[in-house]
Amino acid sequence: AWALTGPNPALDRRGVTRLRRVWDETVEVARREAFPYELALALDGRCTVLGTTDDDASAGERDDLFRRLGVVRPPRPPWVATVTHASGT
Repeated sequence: AWALTGPNPALDRRGVTRLRRVWDETVEVARREAFPYELALALDGRCTVLGTTDDDASAGERDDLFRRLGVVRPPRPPWVATVTHASGT
């Protein structure tokens, strides 16, 4: 999903819709396959790119999974610091 997001995601309406679909599918696959680490990473990516304002439950689930798995800082691509999520912040 990070590869599809890229360093400069298009955040117009179509871009946000596409990114939401990509990240939702990533979360769904990790959840279906019962991969907790990958699920936490997918939730983290979705919250990072799309924001947590409309998805506080995902942020909470992500934090809980990382805590249970002992993850201090999740790996992210180097360009993530420059990604502006859909909420505009």
